[in-house]
Amino acid sequence: MKTKNFNLLFYLKKVKGYESGNLPIYLRISVDGKRSEATIGRGIEPEKWDEKRGKARGNTEDARSLNAHLDSILAKLKRIHTHLLDSEEEIFVDTLRNELD
Repeated sequence: MKTKNFNLLFYLKKVKGYESGNLPIYLRISVDGKRSEATIGRGIEPEKWDEKRGKARGNTEDARSLNAHLDSILAKLKRIHTHLLDSEEEIFVDTLRNELD
């Protein structure tokens, strides 16, 4: 069974009482309008985050390392999605999220 929509998004999530410092980075997985969100276990200062790209800004070692980590998560999820499509299994957002862990 093929899905109509499959989307991945990294974003920052503000926590209550936030004043400064790192914010947690979250991953949103969407499949056919159903979403699942989870933290990736990393954080970044909002000034160093590019919302449009969903990645760290700059060329520092920290930014390159974080962006490489984000790219590896995206690649892994795309491989899982492709495997499920090739197996003709129905794809659920929770399946993708659980396979990532």
